[in-house]
Order: sequence, then C-alpha cells, then structure tokens
Amino acid sequence: MNSNDNNDDTTKASFHRIDSIHPSDFYAGTETTGERLLLLITKERVGNTQQFRVLSVQSRQREDGRWALLFKLLDARFDKLFDILSGDLVESSRSITDTRSAGSFIWKRFSNWRKLLEKGDTDILDPSALRGLVGELLVLSECMAKGYSAEESITAWVGPAGADQDFRFPTQYLEVKTVQPGADRVSISSAEQLDTLDNLPIFLVIVVLDSGIPGSIDGVFTPLDLVDEISKKISHSALMADLFELKLAEVGFVPLDEYRQMGFLLRKMRFYAVDGNFPGIRRSLLPQGIGNVRWELLLNAISSFEVMSITAKGN
Repeated sequence: MNSNDNNDDTTKASFHRIDSIHPSDFYAGTETTGERLLLLITKERVGNTQQFRVLSVQSRQREDGRWALLFKLLDARFDKLFDILSGDLVESSRSITDTRSAGSFIWKRFSNWRKLLEKGDTDILDPSALRGLVGELLVLSECMAKGYSAEESITAWVGPAGADQDFRFPTQYLEVKTVQPGADRVSISSAEQLDTLDNLPIFLVIVVLDSGIPGSIDGVFTPLDLVDEISKKISHSALMADLFELKLAEVGFVPLDEYRQMGFLLRKMRFYAVDGNFPGIRRSLLPQGIGNVRWELLLNAISSFEVMSITAKGN
C-alpha cells in the first residue's frame, strides 16, 4: 500500500504492510507532516474514533466497503511508546486466524492501554511511584524464587489494576510497602489493604530500598535491569511476557533510557503475617458509615509478627 493506494484511509500518507504472513492486515505509515501511523484493515467495523493526549484513533469505512482503524501518534516525545503499543497489538494477535475474532481482540487489547494514554505524561515516574514499582517487582521476582511459577506470579500481580493488595494468589495475599533505610513507619492507604473478606492469609512485605549509582558497587541495579531480569524469566511464555508489559504500561512505566541512570540497592525484604492480633484498622471491624481511611503503621510494633519468608503453599 502506498500513498496512491490507501483507499482514503488518510490524506497523502504512505504505508507498507508490517508482516506479509500476519493473518491481520496491519500497515505502518507516515503522514506527510511526519506523524507515525498504524493502520488495521478489517471486513467489519472495529472500535470507534477517540482522541487522547498521546494519539488519536479513527474508525471509518473505506470506499471498498472494508473498515479502517487508524492509530496516529500526536506527540513525537512518545515515539518509543508508540513502538511498544504497535508491537503489542501486532504480536498479541498473531495467532488469531479468524478475522472477526482478531478485530475484537485487537480493540480489547488497545483498551488495556487506555490508562497510560489518558495520562499522557511525558515524564518518567515520580520518585515515590518508581520506588513503589521497584519494590513490587522485587517481590514479584521473590515469588518466582519461592516456588510460584512465572504464570502464577504475573497473574497474581494485581497492584497495577488498583486492587486492595498488590499480589493475590489463590492461597494468600501480599501487600508490599517500599521504604528507605531508617524508616520507622509505613502508610496504609485504606481499611481494606490489610483486611480480606476471603479469609485468606495476608502478608505485609516491607522492602527496604536504598539509592545507589549504577555500576558503583555490587548489588546496585536500575529499573531496566530489574525489568529485563524478570522478562528473561518469563520469556518462555509469550502470553505472560505480553501481560507483564501491559501491567508495566498500566502503572505508567515505559522503558525509557533515563531509567538507566537511576540505581537502587535492596537492603532487606521482611515478611509479616497479618493475623487477628496484628495492629491495624480493618474494614470488617469498622462501624457502618465510615468511609475512606488512611493510617500509619509503626514498624517497631510488628516485630513479633515477622516470619522468615513466604512459600507457594501460603504457609
């Protein structure tokens, strides 16, 4: 497809097919004004026209009766994000041979990116959010080291979706708090965070994370080092690799080069069993009429609840 054979999908844009053997008709293109494009052509209508700060989406019928779903990058600063998004839509749908199912799947897949696209933030994560993400990724890696499979660990990581706990396994929940060395308390953001109506064990995981200069001493790692390490552990499963990337995108993490300059050093990882005697505010014990609750937990008050680690059995 070229600028003279685009059937009015865009005005004077040039396209080339991304992959001749892909079952769906994906085309990469460029506007004459320089904006990057991703075009999907289907027999039936897919999606609808939408506008984000980062890109626009157009769904319209072509002159030949088929439908065009066009993604257009609006801000060149998100060029890397557009690469990741395009690659995700193309690769995740590669195994779907039924064109009707593929169109629906691709649109649903795109919907998973909505939070990041609506955020439209050109910056890296703020320090607090980045430290929190690094802490959760360290625990994710620890879960795989303690007997959980890659599939179980990635699926259980529900923090990016805003769940009350960061990890929800079938037999136990984990809530992760990342602190700097010397911290004497952690902030609990709700009455539900250390409470469950499922009667499953909850463990509070305190990650003591220091800052460091990449390459200065052994043990210092960057966020990209950690993401790459986990990606290698799950590389055998394309599905889990895709899910991992989507969850990173959901929290606003895009693998930017700036992250290579940010170093961290894990000092300690401590586990606490949250039972009925554990100090805290729990939704199940609050009277009706109490709304949102945010509270602080003093770490010196929970030393007696510390356990050695977690296991895949939830013991």
